[in-house]
Amino acid sequence: MTNKASLRDLTFHDLRHEATIHLARIYTNPLELRRVTGHKDIKSLDRYYQSHTEDLAAKAIAHEKRSSADKE
Repeated sequence: MTNKASLRDLTFHDLRHEATIHLARIYTNPLELRRVTGHKDIKSLDRYYQSHTEDLAAKAIAHEKRSSADKE
């Protein structure tokens, strides 16, 4: 099937990495994400998923906005 799609060197791990990135947008809690992806521990999950800088920055901004609103 990968030959028909002209994909070379596509492995299960490539697909798992891609799926983990997409699932991380749904399951933001790393423990939940680990359970969904089937990784044994957080360290093994970390091999497949690295947060994008933009996502981390957006989370920090959202947290700051919530903190500011709580103080008012």
